[in-house]
Amino acid sequence: MKTKSIHFGTALLFMLVPIINNKAWGQQSISLTDCLTYGLAHNPGIEKAALETQRSESRVDEVYAGFYPQIKANASLNDNLKLQTSILPGEIFNQPGQMIPVQFGTQYNVTAGIDVNQVLFDPGLLSGLKIANQSIEVSEMSEELTQEQLLFNIAQSYYSAQITSTRKKIIEGNLKNLDTLVMITKVKYENDFILKTDYDRMTINKSNLETEISTLELNLEKQLRLLKYYCGMPIDSAISVGSALDEIAAFQLPEYNSASTLDMRLLMMQKELYAMNISLVRSGYIPSLSLGFRYAYQAMRNDMKFFGSGAEWYPMSYLTLNLSIPIFDGFAKHRKVQQLQIDIMKNELDQKSTSAYLDMQYQNALSDLSINNKSLEIQKKNMALAADVYRMTKIQYEANMSSLADLMNAENTLKDAQSNYMAALVRIKIAQLELLKTTGNIKSVLQ
Repeated sequence: MKTKSIHFGTALLFMLVPIINNKAWGQQSISLTDCLTYGLAHNPGIEKAALETQRSESRVDEVYAGFYPQIKANASLNDNLKLQTSILPGEIFNQPGQMIPVQFGTQYNVTAGIDVNQVLFDPGLLSGLKIANQSIEVSEMSEELTQEQLLFNIAQSYYSAQITSTRKKIIEGNLKNLDTLVMITKVKYENDFILKTDYDRMTINKSNLETEISTLELNLEKQLRLLKYYCGMPIDSAISVGSALDEIAAFQLPEYNSASTLDMRLLMMQKELYAMNISLVRSGYIPSLSLGFRYAYQAMRNDMKFFGSGAEWYPMSYLTLNLSIPIFDGFAKHRKVQQLQIDIMKNELDQKSTSAYLDMQYQNALSDLSINNKSLEIQKKNMALAADVYRMTKIQYEANMSSLADLMNAENTLKDAQSNYMAALVRIKIAQLELLKTTGNIKSVLQ
């Protein structure tokens, strides 16, 4: 049973309370592992999938109920408004050769009793039980698939927010350095060493960086809201993510076999369910056998005094053996089998399409990972070179050995190198996630 996943991470909840309570604790940094564990415990989609598993388990108990004796009590009151007339031969009444009409019974009949029915053999119940048990496995697999998709969404959102946060810090560092240059440029302008246009260009450059920081802050807020949505956190909770690492951790390429992925296994299990349903329908051609028992009391009077003095109740009971033999149903079961066979053919096409799609995703992720690993190395070197060029150009500018244009070009080159490096970094992380998801190893991000 996987219903325990609803309560998964309860202990972590107490650790995360100060994180999501912005009024009491303010904004605090949360790790990826915390987000993943919290999401598994609080995302409504996960809880819904767990409830569906519970529903399937309850369905098994419902099928089992058909094997137990079915007991019910019943009572009835009949008012014979007009008693039925029967014809008897006159010899009974010493009137030979005549047919005498007579009426039997009383106006009111009351019956109260208990009926018991026990199935002895019903192939439909046996087939239904197999289907119910298989449905539990399908529900558990669907629940696991929901968990994997959630882990992917949370990790992807976390990495995106992490990269944006890191890029914002880098730009803020650039702006801090630029503030110093703006002051130097202002002094040079006031002492007629440079033109006003040079000072204005530096001021504009500073405004552009401030605008870029504001844009990054807005994007970061949106990404954090999406992260909180996937985690099941209150949208107004104040959280932050840690800075992205400058280096990518060693990544071991997972083994891939499309047939072993949850998507394919789920489709194959659904095909088995269709086959079981065909067996269930065909079991309707097989006779069923049940045993019945009834015990009751009956009272008959011409008035309503059934419980007064002199009222008599007469017991009755019988035992029945019921055999039901299907003969002809207008080809209804045959048509149902045809529909289920069509469902199986559709399922086989879905398997073929899903396998091809997973292969494509795997190859694309491999290509992205390979290309961006190379790009990351290149951009890392470019960023280091750009930083050295900017540092030297800044020193030369402060010593009046380099022009403002040279300094701004060096600064723009550094910004581009930093942006390209961060873009390659996030593409690598997303490609790794895609590979883990495609190969069914996405839960490794929890480690």
